Amino acid sequence: MHAGPRMHLASDRSARWIVWGGFAALLLGSLAFAPSFGVNVPYWDEWRFVPAWFGDEAPSAHWAWVGHNGHRYPLPRWALYVTTRITGDLRVGMLLSTVVLAAACAMCLVSVARVRGRTSVSDLFFPLLLLHGGQQPSLLVSINLHFAAATALAVALMALVARGGSTPTWSAALCLLLLPIHSAIGLVLAGPFVLWLAWAVRRARGAPRRGVLMVLLALTVALVVLYFIDLRRGAPPDPNGVSEILRTTLQFLGMGVGLVGRDLWPWGALGVAALAVGTAAWLLGIARGRADQRVQALGLLAGIAAVGGLALVIGHGRSEFGWEAGLKERYVTLACPMLVAVYLAWVRHGGPRLATRGPALLAMALLVLLPLNTLAGVDRARAHRALLVDFETDLRAGASTEELVERFGERIAPRPAELPEAIDILREGRGLAER
Repeated sequence: MHAGPRMHLASDRSARWIVWGGFAALLLGSLAFAPSFGVNVPYWDEWRFVPAWFGDEAPSAHWAWVGHNGHRYPLPRWALYVTTRITGDLRVGMLLSTVVLAAACAMCLVSVARVRGRTSVSDLFFPLLLLHGGQQPSLLVSINLHFAAATALAVALMALVARGGSTPTWSAALCLLLLPIHSAIGLVLAGPFVLWLAWAVRRARGAPRRGVLMVLLALTVALVVLYFIDLRRGAPPDPNGVSEILRTTLQFLGMGVGLVGRDLWPWGALGVAALAVGTAAWLLGIARGRADQRVQALGLLAGIAAVGGLALVIGHGRSEFGWEAGLKERYVTLACPMLVAVYLAWVRHGGPRLATRGPALLAMALLVLLPLNTLAGVDRARAHRALLVDFETDLRAGASTEELVERFGERIAPRPAELPEAIDILREGRGLAER
């Protein structure tokens, strides 16, 4: 009579070992990318921050808040400033991106175990999605910390929604509060969650909890409003048409499975979109018919809407850059919360079959793609490293600033005309000359 419970406990213990062991292995592999392929040389938008990181520019509250290409991300800016000034090494910022994604992954593992009452081997889905090698090329640029942090906050928020009760939790509201100050990505992702919290706060039991939630909601709305005041924006996008916007939107969603999403286009993207639309319609039905599950169902529906809205914004803003505009490597990180929302919805609201078989199929698919994503990530990382090592070698060999701008300008910076001052700072300050 006791064999059943003992077998259940042994199975749960084995699943925990497998899942957390897989998490640790994938995390260690991800952490190895920065020291293996990262180069202590600025790349792309990082050149803009060289005066503060390696020169004499004094940071301030205005420096941290001022818009950059439509993005505000004060906390990541301060984090990168402090770590770079202390260590003189941009690779520390690269490691921070991996760490925040790992923290969100751990939050998901704990949350689904609490929802289900045990750990399942299928929960390997989360490290396979968030910590595979295909994530890493975009994380070899330290300034992309704000993208990784926005993604991690959205994932953590959805995990907290899934494991929450009939009212929102303070921790979920706190994640939402932080989203708008982690770039325009976080701002877009926050929108549907703000609407969800504004509706759900009415169900909060007890004056203290309701009061705290209302304060956090009010602060979030205030940050959204402040975000747009005196925001410096680039030229408005010039999309080619509805079909191009739709194509770019779908490409973005397809990159959520990793760099291999490029090779799976369009079938991978259509598969992700079908999962998202089907799960959204199913969650809406649950919210309409099950009052006891309405808060969680609408919260996860807000997660799907948030990532879908981000995909549409990117589709509208980037479709003008050609037919591969939605297949950029940085979108691997930004698109993966869509599959997180689907997985959490199935575990939280699915019946015995869907809650078991659906997550298992998603985990198996990512496991099959893991070697391909890893190989693609290593190839991209090697190419990135080779470019920056060539720049560093020429700089140390005494190449003039003009020669460096001519050889590398368009490949390492969005505005090559701004490179001379930054290169001179690296020569004279705490930059390349002392490494």
